[in-house]
Amino acid sequence: MGLSCVVTGRTCDAQDDLEPAAAVSADRSVRDAHSEGTLSGISPLGAMKRQRLSDFAARVLAAVCRMPPGRIATYGDIARVAGRPRAARAVGNIMRACDRPGVPCHRVVAAGGRLGGYGGNVELKRSLLRAEGVTVVGLKIRDAAVRRWRR
Repeated sequence: MGLSCVVTGRTCDAQDDLEPAAAVSADRSVRDAHSEGTLSGISPLGAMKRQRLSDFAARVLAAVCRMPPGRIATYGDIARVAGRPRAARAVGNIMRACDRPGVPCHRVVAAGGRLGGYGGNVELKRSLLRAEGVTVVGLKIRDAAVRRWRR
């Protein structure tokens, strides 16, 4: 089953890894894919084929995949949606370990609108968010409360 890759916009297999070259053109690719409407239809179940996940991890990834472009959620928000409101740290660990190209982990941020980690590549996270129209100043999202996805 192919997935629509968040960074490149191309259809990719669940076994594909993010190519380093994709990071260079992430702003344009994500913006173009978003404007063309090709970022929708990401299948969280298809993205979860790589390994056996806990029920909670599957619910976390499914919640993240439902988040629309240009919106953000905190680790705590996702934990609540996934049914474990006190598990924000566990959500962070799931996001850090997630290497599935169809899961828009860049939309999950730390409390107060801080960017958080993103596997050590905060510049890529900033670029992906900016490509979706989110204003990022330094390591913080401007108007985070307005951009926040509440489910």
